[in-house]
Amino acid sequence: MMTEKLRKAIANRASTDDEWDYGVQQSWKKVLAIISESLDDTVNFIENDCTPNEFSWLSEIYNKIIDIFPSQKIITALRKTASKYPDEVEKYNLNYCIDEAEGYLEFLLTTSE
Repeated sequence: MMTEKLRKAIANRASTDDEWDYGVQQSWKKVLAIISESLDDTVNFIENDCTPNEFSWLSEIYNKIIDIFPSQKIITALRKTASKYPDEVEKYNLNYCIDEAEGYLEFLLTTSE
């Protein structure tokens, strides 16, 4: 069920004009609300169900996903999926986005101690 809800929410973001900040923010709020339901379902979606296009759209909010789940599981899932979609990763420089999310995770984990 999460997969279909996420697909619909990501498609909504993809169809929202990038210049409409409020619409973009609202689209991502919907995606993040779905993601926040379950770490395991989120990891499963990223690793097994996420299309290359969905993966690149999610890169806009990797750090926000880390805010919800400050877990290495998310980074591992992102890296695993990146290895499946090298063309998408290169086209949109997604490794940089993953590196940023990993750095953010490390920051969160060290400042919470």
